[in-house]
Amino acid sequence: MISGNNSPRMFIVSPPPTPNGSLHLGHMSGPYLAADIYKRIQKCKEKTVYCISTDDNQSYVDKTAERLNVFPTELIKKSKHEILEVLESFSIDINLFGEHDKEYEDYVTSFFSDLYKSEQIKIVETEVYYDPITNQYPIESFISGICKECFDECCGGICETCGFPNNGTDLINYNPSRLIKKNEPRLVIDLEEFRREIEKNLSNISMRPRLKLLVDRILINRLPKVILSHKLPRGIKLEDLGLQGQVLNVWAEMYPGHFYFLNKASGEMTGEEEYVQFLGFDNSFFYVFLHQALQVAGLRIKKELPKVSEFYTNQFYNLDSDKFSTSKGHAIWAIDLAQKYNSDAIRFYLAKFAPEYSEQSFILEHFLVEGRRFCSLLNDILTSCDQIENKRTNGKLGDKLFLSVQEKGQFSIREIAKDCELKLKHLQRMIHAGEITKDDVYKTLQNLLYPIAPKYSYVLKKSCDNKLNNYEHYEFSKLEFEL
Repeated sequence: MISGNNSPRMFIVSPPPTPNGSLHLGHMSGPYLAADIYKRIQKCKEKTVYCISTDDNQSYVDKTAERLNVFPTELIKKSKHEILEVLESFSIDINLFGEHDKEYEDYVTSFFSDLYKSEQIKIVETEVYYDPITNQYPIESFISGICKECFDECCGGICETCGFPNNGTDLINYNPSRLIKKNEPRLVIDLEEFRREIEKNLSNISMRPRLKLLVDRILINRLPKVILSHKLPRGIKLEDLGLQGQVLNVWAEMYPGHFYFLNKASGEMTGEEEYVQFLGFDNSFFYVFLHQALQVAGLRIKKELPKVSEFYTNQFYNLDSDKFSTSKGHAIWAIDLAQKYNSDAIRFYLAKFAPEYSEQSFILEHFLVEGRRFCSLLNDILTSCDQIENKRTNGKLGDKLFLSVQEKGQFSIREIAKDCELKLKHLQRMIHAGEITKDDVYKTLQNLLYPIAPKYSYVLKKSCDNKLNNYEHYEFSKLEFEL
């Protein structure tokens, strides 16, 4: 928690989803659910700001549009609607769903224009790929090869397996083989020029063990130069910098883009304020090194930029032993599951078995067992509660049945889900022992369920506010109960 204008505010950032399809369970098991639960457990939640936008200019949009034989603009529009539908279905509590417009582009362009004028970033001759058949300059999803660090297959830009960056041209056995290398002017930031400040900043930021290992390994060698502009048909144009036909690298665009939407939702942020960053481990390099360098570069020219205080990474969530992938169509779509089963039950399962420290796999049969067990526990509590006389008992509720407050750097949705389940079981024992009143049961359930199962927490709150005596039982399978 930080303080701005004597009023505490907390800012939460998660990666903008790529609008090349809806959100799958891999997305929901990672930064979006974790950031939502983090927001809900904050005592100052009314002043906690969490915004989500979409990564409209990402090359994976074009790759998917090409595969589906549709225009990128059509795919983006359709995907945004689907993404927002999922966020709402899963009760992801955001302050703003950001839309790219001219004001957004002007804000981002101004940031990089100022860095360029002050020579924090420069235009230099850079080795790039050129495809003579298509007359295009392929990047990221349009290039594949072998990572020179871990020797696994990867695309251009980043290796999702080990987390190390690449410029595409340094991949081994790159594909397609018809590509030729050319030297052309590109906007570039040399991370090594910011090493001292980056190392100092990272030493004060909380992060999980695997990310810390990646940071240490990358810092062993000279920090790389990152290409900030590409010759692509879509994106934020850089003509004002003299780069005709070039657009901004989306990973760089995201950095000021996050602040644009946070400012829009909550008012201007200051350099004294901090934010918490949720992200998938596979893209850590950009958030940890590129964004740190951009923050340092901004501070050098007196830009008021908030600092990241905590990184919360997640590993891959797998389906049939292979990672979820929108671009490959290998996924269980979150909206499909939410239309069949109660989204609170899905949230509980995804939190309890979240891939925070290691890869996890979604198994439908396991989800059904765990989900029904969770709902059975709640149903038993509510059924037993109907038998309680609403009179004061000798039992003391105290603080034992509130979710544990987690210290900085120790936040874990797995632990919160398990903590919730254990305290629900203890609440069940208290009811059977006659150690708690009906009113206290409902109030305790509201608090316990709010981070994990917010929809039903709201149902209970509404029932209590209306002083109803007939509380609904928790529904698990919408299809089974509603049809």
